[in-house]
Amino acid sequence: MPRAGWLGLIVALVLLALVAAVCSLLMWRALHLYRRWGTVECRVRVGGTWRRGLAQLRPDGFAWYTFLSMSLRPTLWLHRSGLELLAHERLEADASGRPVVEARFSDGETTAELRLAPSALQGLIGWSEGAPPRVRGIS
Repeated sequence: MPRAGWLGLIVALVLLALVAAVCSLLMWRALHLYRRWGTVECRVRVGGTWRRGLAQLRPDGFAWYTFLSMSLRPTLWLHRSGLELLAHERLEADASGRPVVEARFSDGETTAELRLAPSALQGLIGWSEGAPPRVRGIS
C-alpha cells in the first residue's frame, strides 16, 4: 500500500475513534442523569424551538439538561421557591403513542413551556407545592 494510502487509513481510524469517544461520553452522561432521582424525559421551549432533554427535580429547583450536550450543568434552571404553573393542556399522543401534556411554568425570572408525560407533570406540581418552608422563603 502506498504511503498516502496508509496516511488516509490512519486519519480515518483516528476520526472513527474520536466519534466513538464522543458517542460514549454522550451515552455516559445520559445514563448518569437518568440514574438520579426525579429525572424524566421532557421537551422545553423558552421563546424559541422545542428542545429534547431530561428534567430533574432537585431540593431547590427544576433542572433541565439538553439531550445533546457534554455539560453536566443544567441548561435551564427554575427556582422552586417561586415556581408557578401558569397553564397546561393535554395534547394528542406523541409519535410513539404516549400521552403528552404541555405546561407553562414561571419562577418569576424565567418562563418555560414543557412537554412531558401527564404523570411527570403531576409529580412536578406536587413537588413544587410540597416545598419545605425554608425553600419557599418562609423561615
